[in-house]
Amino acid sequence: MEGDDPLEIFRGVRDKWLVDGVASPFNAMHKLLQYGMHIGSATSGRDWVLWSDKGETMYVDGRPLRVEGFRHFIHSTIEEAERVVCERLLFGDTERLATMDLSMLRDNINVPDVKHSFVSMEQNGLSGGQERMLQLLKSSPTWKKMLKKEVDRLQWIASGIADYESSVERFLEYLLILIHITGSQQGCGTEITTLRYANAIQSMRNIFIKEAQVMIVTKNHESVVVTDQLKVISRFLRERVGKLLVIYVADVLPF
Repeated sequence: MEGDDPLEIFRGVRDKWLVDGVASPFNAMHKLLQYGMHIGSATSGRDWVLWSDKGETMYVDGRPLRVEGFRHFIHSTIEEAERVVCERLLFGDTERLATMDLSMLRDNINVPDVKHSFVSMEQNGLSGGQERMLQLLKSSPTWKKMLKKEVDRLQWIASGIADYESSVERFLEYLLILIHITGSQQGCGTEITTLRYANAIQSMRNIFIKEAQVMIVTKNHESVVVTDQLKVISRFLRERVGKLLVIYVADVLPF
């Protein structure tokens, strides 16, 4: 009521509803939470991953996975992603990937400006991706598959655009796998699929350049209910994977 002491009102609500050990909704929920936490800490789950005696084979839910085969899978995925980005997305240009030097890129993680990223920093020379891509397209055979000349203008060809977009989707699938597997400990789906390379109005980016490495910073929500704190996790990509990500956000994405 108006004029009542807010502290006294709070005390009245607390004494009536937020008291442990009495018949109240709070007591029931609190006891259930404590019981669940105790069961969770005292009960071990089923073994999903086992290793062979010599450490050469890993069994995932009973299915064997040889370490050497896993290495080959990663290397072949990187090679295929590089092939797609050079031959399809960059219209046959291989120099862009070959000359990309992450050690020459600078970043400032403390700038909160909207749309700021390592791409927008002038000293990195990464801006102007749309113009670079148009120049590459003009000098490639793909030009005739994607554009046709009309009376006074150029017209995009739908089938050519659809083919290019299909290549982009394929590359992003490779990139998602590589970021997820090679970026240290794997994150959950909500972490890996919410990456942002540039600042937005209500959220900061989480892709950075730090000491010649692409760094991805995500927040884990699994324990926030118990600790009331988010866990901030930093992951560093391998050099070849980092180059692919930089080329995508600097050249392919603006196009």
